[in-house]
Order: sequence, then C-alpha cells, then structure tokens
Amino acid sequence: LTPEYLSSSIPTSQRTGITSYSAHPGLVQTNLFRDLEAKMISDGETASWIEGVFSAIFRVVMTNSLMSTADGALTQLFLASAPSEKLVNGGYYLPIGVLTDPSHPQGTNVTLQEQLWRETDDAIAWALKNEGEVEVEHEQQLASAA
Repeated sequence: LTPEYLSSSIPTSQRTGITSYSAHPGLVQTNLFRDLEAKMISDGETASWIEGVFSAIFRVVMTNSLMSTADGALTQLFLASAPSEKLVNGGYYLPIGVLTDPSHPQGTNVTLQEQLWRETDDAIAWALKNEGEVEVEHEQQLASAA
C-alpha cells in the first residue's frame, strides 16, 4: 500500500529520485512455516477420513510449492538492481519481478494507504522521541531472555 500512496502523493517537483516498490516474495520456506506441517498432520489425524485425505494432499502440495529462502529474495534483489526506468514507481511486484495489480480489494484502498502512512509516521516519531527508553527496554528483554 505505501509505495503506491507515496508515489502518488508527492508532487513530481518535490521528488528526489527515490523510488519505492512493493515486493511479494512468494511462498518461502522460512521459520514462519515451522509449525504448519505438524499442525496439519495433527489436524489430519483428528479429522474425518475425507478431511484427512484433503489435509494430506494439501500438505504435500504446500511443502513442495515453497521456494527456498534464496529464491524468495530474488524479487527484492531484482527491484534493488534493475534500472529504475524499467520499473514502475509505486508498483506491486510478484516473484520474480512481475509487475501486477494488487489482487486483494483493499490493496488499492486510498483510505487505508493514508492511515498506514500516518500511523507509520507516528510510530517513527514516537520511536525517535523515546529512543533511549526503547533501547534500555530492549536490552532488559535480551538480558532476561539469556
């Protein structure tokens, strides 16, 4: 949402040559999925036989569809290294470097874009104002975790 809003909200005369893009990395085998397979197996064991069959099929398809973390980085690397004249400022890119329109209806919701921008700006301002406190709190959390 933010790159599209940013690219359309700043007057051309005030742009500094900085561009922004949205990148969807795809389905990547990361630790975000670490518990998914175990959950799917346990759900399959307690489900009816037909649900168990569908769960097993989905599990096989899902685990064989995930990209490696290296492949998951390719869209970001493409956007970082491609000549800017070959890219669309504010564009939404799928793997690997495919420009597309956001498929979710909220992906073009200007009200949400404005809200996201305001809240991000507020969060950054708060963090900068409370930088010392945030660092101390973070160090305390690290110490208690050790």
